[in-house]
Parts: sequence; structure tokens; C-alpha cells
Amino acid sequence: MVIGIIDSGINKEALGNWNVKQYRVYQGKVYEEKATDYYGHGTVVFDVIRKCIQSKEKHEIISLCPGINKKGRIEQSIDSTDIAKAIELAMENGCNVINISMGTFNIYNHRKLYDVCKNAKKRNVKIFCARSNGYEPAIPWASGDVYKVREKDSNTQIEIINENGIQEIVTPAYTNYYHKGENTELISGNSFACARITGLFCNELINGGNEIRNIITKYNGAEVKIIDEKFQFRKKRIRMNKVVLVSFSKEMHGLILEKNNLQYDIVGIVDSAKKGTINRDVGDLLKIEKTGLRITNRLDKITFDYDTLIIGYLKEISRVDEYFLMENILRENLKNRKANVYSFLPIPKEWQKIYEKEGIKFETSPVVDKRELKRIERAIPCDFKSTKPVIGVFGTTSQIGKFTMQLRMKEIFEKRKIKVFHLSTEHQAYLLGADVVLPDGYDSIENANISYNDKMKFLRKAITYSEINSDCDMVLEGTQAGILPSELYMWDFMFNGSFLDATKPDLGVLAVNPLGNKEIIRDTIDVLRAGFRCKTIALTFPDKLYKKNKYGISVKSKISFEEQVEIARKMSEEFGVMSGCIMDDEFVKEVVDEIITICS
Repeated sequence: MVIGIIDSGINKEALGNWNVKQYRVYQGKVYEEKATDYYGHGTVVFDVIRKCIQSKEKHEIISLCPGINKKGRIEQSIDSTDIAKAIELAMENGCNVINISMGTFNIYNHRKLYDVCKNAKKRNVKIFCARSNGYEPAIPWASGDVYKVREKDSNTQIEIINENGIQEIVTPAYTNYYHKGENTELISGNSFACARITGLFCNELINGGNEIRNIITKYNGAEVKIIDEKFQFRKKRIRMNKVVLVSFSKEMHGLILEKNNLQYDIVGIVDSAKKGTINRDVGDLLKIEKTGLRITNRLDKITFDYDTLIIGYLKEISRVDEYFLMENILRENLKNRKANVYSFLPIPKEWQKIYEKEGIKFETSPVVDKRELKRIERAIPCDFKSTKPVIGVFGTTSQIGKFTMQLRMKEIFEKRKIKVFHLSTEHQAYLLGADVVLPDGYDSIENANISYNDKMKFLRKAITYSEINSDCDMVLEGTQAGILPSELYMWDFMFNGSFLDATKPDLGVLAVNPLGNKEIIRDTIDVLRAGFRCKTIALTFPDKLYKKNKYGISVKSKISFEEQVEIARKMSEEFGVMSGCIMDDEFVKEVVDEIITICS
């Protein structure tokens, strides 16, 4: 077995009867030299590896020292090409395993380094790289083709391996360093945690194996799973066949507009008589073709069969009509049909007990609290970036069709046999087929009463889940309004920043008000690009916008097709990206085509 150690060199006195070849790599040139350690770090790394190898046989070491000049001084910033050259040299010398407990922030010609790491993976050479201090993306740690290792101090077990693209191993560092006859306590750190994993994997090779996972099994005494395969984000799922919607809100509008894609039938709607919607066809109200659905104002007036109530937001409507208090709707259901219930907001505990006693099934939009987060963390004890494209739909303001655009794009992707993992922040998203939901829209304090830091933890687990436990081709996600800080969207801005940092979208579609402030649109595009490395590939807008009528009152009006074309043309010219209406089928297909082209 041949082990490569890319570090500061190795002292000859520490080698015993181990065979070593040492090379210094500087500005792309290679110099063979006697074993020496230029500043003491590499010798300790070697000693940790040596002690972890449970074999009397002495193996060959290839010691490589990148970035050290002829005076024996390490450059302040090691060039990534020197590290790439060191990895190539290790492979030329037959190394099966390479330990890198160092890195560089000088990313000159980083593509060369990435290609070398990829080639090592193809040749089945394992590279273990210490995670950089402070979690900065040091190279080659940032490559997807090396195993990242970091130290932990919680217990003695080794945890967390993912072999599906992004790999990370968490382990205690090796802490006892035997030097010149004395047992010296070593300062722990990622460098020596990495060396420890390298040594344990060398044992695996000596014993005829080649599986990283076996390190965990043998060292811990039991297999540690990356993820609980039985785990589901959606804890409870009630069957729905024929449903009645309680309240005619914009979220319910979305369900009606998507009714052809639902796995259940909407057969009735209950809304307050004070809103002037009673007995009207919802198609007329939504300015679409007639649906045959007419609105009534009480549950007991519905004479046809249904098995499920979908209860939306009731806070506003119950202020003008007490019939729509949550407790009253639940009471009316108990008196009438005893239908199953899906509620956007949590059901009061006393009513949960009553419904359980009566055998009535119920489900709510996710409630993500500390207890739920612990359940998720136990099932998914690791965090990985997505190796698949992450596509985001964002917005400069509210009620401009962000969620509608997500659904339209998802439908086209799936028609083209591209499987989408949908991560949403809308309460109603599970009703429309989303895979993971973190409700953070209207009245979200009842559904997601956790810190922004905890929300980021949840979102990272969702991305990890998509990576490990799903056969998706891409992640499609959407935030709430407000990428920029403002008085109106301050809380949304803070959540959206957390969301973007946790999920790291690659491409974005930005929903905007084309009649609004153009600087907000431009600044949002810039923030997505500069702050989150997310390229905005399209701007989109709804087919209804608020316009002032002859009395100076803002009224939501439908935009004609000719107006849509003209608005899209002007926006494309001004912002330099494709633009179009959310309801324009050809435009949405064009956006999907562009995403597929970029991601190919």
C-alpha cells in the first residue's frame, strides 16, 4: 500500500523503518529531496495515520510539499496548481490513499485542481481532505470528488458519510502524539481528524476492503445510517376524494386553478355572505371558464357528498363573520358530515382530542417547532449541498404569482420526464404535490415558530433529503416576497436570506410588478447574483395588475395579451433577460427550455 501525504514534509527521525519518498513542489516544478519537515505539521499527520494502521507491515509513504520555495519557506498563499501537481505526482507514484490536511485560497486555475480530483476518483484513489477552518471553501476541500473531514467534540463515534456526490465525515480528532519517547497531548483539529480517517481507511484496504462505510461499522461497532429510510417530512396523510373548501381566499384560488392536476375533486366552497360571492360561479369570479362550482355560506347548505374539508386562513374572514371561527367550523363539521379535515393552521388541541375520539381524521400544514426539528435531525444527521441543479422562483413583492409559476414550471418539467423535488414555503403546497414544506407565508408564526438559524437547519435537511433519499433530477423551490430589506418585507427579507443561504440556488426566475419601481427589480437581480451566486434567467409577471381607475382607486385588472407582449418586450430590453407573463404557455416553456439547456 502506498500512502500520499500532502503537507509540510516528514521528519526522518519519525519514520522508523517506513519507506518514504519526498518531493517539494513549487511554481509547477518538482524537486526530489530527503525527508524533512519544514514546519512540523506533516510529521504529526503522518504519526496519527501510522498509529491508526493496525499492521506490522511497513508501507510506503509519498510525502509532497507544495508551495515551499528553495529556502524552505512556505508561501503565504499556496497556488492551487501546486496542490494539483502534488496530487498528480502522488498518483504517478502509485498512491491508493492521499491525505491533504492543508489547502489554498488562491484559486488560480482551480479547474485544473478540480479535474485532478475527478481523475483520482475515476482511478479509485481516495482523497481525504481536512475541512477548512471557519468553513471557508478552501481548495481542494471545495471539490465534490474528495472526502471532507471535520472534527467534532460531542462523543467518540464517527458519523455521517454520503457517497452520492458530496461526502463529509465527522470524527473526533486523534489527540495523543508520541514524540521522542514522550506522550505529548496534541491540540485537536480538522487536520488530525482527517489523518485519523485516512489511517482507518488504510486498515480497510489492508484487510481487502474498499468501502468508506466500513470504517463507521467497524469503529463504532454498529452501522450508522446516513438517513432513516422510513422517515417522511409529511408525518400524516389523509385520503381525499371529494373536498369542500372553507373560505374563498387566494390560496384556494390556486387550488381551483390547478384542479385538473389534483388527485381529488373540489365539489364545494363555503365563504362569507358579506363578501358578495354567494351563489356565483367561481369561474366568473376568477375570470376563467365556468366551473359549475357555486359558493354557499354554510356547511349545512351543502347537499352533495364530500369526505374532506380543506380549511384555509380564517383570521380575517372570522373578524367580519363569526361563523368562520375555527372552533365553529370544526363544530359544524362534527354536527353535519364528520368529514376529514385538512387545515392550513394548527387545530386546537382540545378539538384534536374530540376528533380523535369521534374517529375523524385530520391533517394540518406542517408545524415546525423545536420538537419537530429534533425528529428531523435524528433521521437526517448530516447536511449536504445538492449535486443537482437548484432552481428558485423569487419575487419582489407579494401576490404576483410566485407559487403559480413554480407549479407551471413543475408541470412542464414532469411532462418532459424530468423529475422535480419541490421545496415550498406555502401552507397549501402539500395539497398540490410538494415534497417538503416550510410554511412561512401569511400567519406563519403558528406553523414555523423557530429561529432563522433553525429554519436554515430545516432547509439544509430538506436539501440533504432530496440528495440522498430521492431520485429527482432537480430541486425547484420558492420563497416569500422580498429579497431586499424594506419596512414592508423586513421579516420576509430575513427569512429569504436564510432560505437562499441554506439551499444555494443556481438559477432564479424573478416574479415582479412591471409597473413598480425598476430599481427594486435591478437591485434584486444584483443581490441574487452577488450575494447568493444565483443567476436570474427570466422575469415574469401576473396577468392581473393593480391599476388606478378614473376615480384614482387601485383596482386589480386583467392585462390583455397585447399589453403582456409589450410589457415583456420592454422588460427584456431594460434588464437583458427573457421576460413574459406567468399565464403565457409559450413563455413558461421557453423558461424551462433555457433551464434544461444551462443544466445540460
